[in-house]
Amino acid sequence: MLKLTRVRITSEKAYLMGLIVGGGVFRNNNQMVINLPYRLWGRAKINPARAGQLASDILNRVRPLFERTYNMPVTFLLEPEWQIRSTTPLSNELITDMNAFGIIPNGKIIETGDLTTLRTFLNAELFKRNFIAGIADSIGSLNPNHRRFDSNFQIISFEFAAKNNYRLVFDVCQVLQEVNCYTDQLLWNHPNLHSSSNPYYKPWKKGYKVRVLIDSYVAAGSFLFQAKAEAANENLATQNTNHNALRCDEKGIDEHSIKTIHEGESSMWIPEEIRGLHFLHNKHICAVLGCQYAPIRELEQFVRRAEYWINPFPIYVRDTLQYVQEKINGSDVMRNRTYSSQPFSVRQLIQCSEEGQKLIWGNCEESGYPITQILQGLVWLIQRTNGDTNKTRITGNYLDYLHQELDAGLPNLVNILIERPDKLTPILIRNGSFAVIIGPNNPRVYRNLITRHDNLRISVREIQEGDLD
Repeated sequence: MLKLTRVRITSEKAYLMGLIVGGGVFRNNNQMVINLPYRLWGRAKINPARAGQLASDILNRVRPLFERTYNMPVTFLLEPEWQIRSTTPLSNELITDMNAFGIIPNGKIIETGDLTTLRTFLNAELFKRNFIAGIADSIGSLNPNHRRFDSNFQIISFEFAAKNNYRLVFDVCQVLQEVNCYTDQLLWNHPNLHSSSNPYYKPWKKGYKVRVLIDSYVAAGSFLFQAKAEAANENLATQNTNHNALRCDEKGIDEHSIKTIHEGESSMWIPEEIRGLHFLHNKHICAVLGCQYAPIRELEQFVRRAEYWINPFPIYVRDTLQYVQEKINGSDVMRNRTYSSQPFSVRQLIQCSEEGQKLIWGNCEESGYPITQILQGLVWLIQRTNGDTNKTRITGNYLDYLHQELDAGLPNLVNILIERPDKLTPILIRNGSFAVIIGPNNPRVYRNLITRHDNLRISVREIQEGDLD
């Protein structure tokens, strides 16, 4: 009779599983590569001391762990990308453990991995912390540009190139919460977050970011890589105070913004459990996926007023006049409008904005076009007139720029027109070559577009001509 060996987790195995989940790629069951996204942060030509420390960390810390735990030697490459690589076929010990943990050693683990079984093994705080340390050493970015507001709020950003593996990201975030590393922000790989104002934007699949305040991570987490620990302390030193992170249900919903209805919401690429749904906030996705730490009551109140936070039209899209006209002609509701020139005063628009007025040219107090976006659209068109070739961004502060234009007599507004439709659909702001379309707020009408599946799950249908009557 064969004697079955029960697989047990150890702190070393938990760390190595974290490293593998973060960057592991397995080919033909006989080679392991762990990709480490250190291209700039760890590049030898940019920071030779850090590159040297990373090499030392792999050789003197990671390699002994693999040899001692799995009887499998590893080495590293630093060009063209940092990698940890096995130098022999996968050991039976590693294959046995990975299969027992529910992580099949095939392909990119971050894209296909399922952490459901592994999490049952991470049944002690030490195991959870070591697993997170492996994740942090692989995909935890310590670029000092990752900050909230300014350098006084430094962040470690766990950056997942996980395609549509929402559950893996969800599970890692859950483990972070369980060791008191409270998430500052979770940016899901979803069009409502990556393209919240432009329904036509197709390359929205930009990955996931789980952001944690560096104070919180240093207090509750750890690194095996000395290079990572040193970088974290350097970033922490730029803060002039420490911050106490709050759990998501204690912090609530900290920002609201209206989101357009994006065709990607129904993409087959989106996991079935959230496909076809519209989301108002990153924590809204967390709640629908079942996160116990999501601020459920506040989100339910938010969803009850969803008509104030959705827009079935493009909210703010700027591009060439030809591109914008193609989008208008591609929509029955926008194409069938009669547009007329709308007189406007930049000075009056600025005054209204500074006095707190948010909307203009609507048919009731709650409807109309956001004045801020109209002003930004004007600045963008003026800058195009002046030869600024940046098609996607406004250069500088838009109000400062408009005040300068006012002082100069607004010479660049001569060829800019605002065209307003006969019903409350997007306005067109244009010059000879470029244009901006801005969708209106209109909660009374948008309320009728919403299907409520329960207290959290909603979907929004396309707007029709009859909805505008």
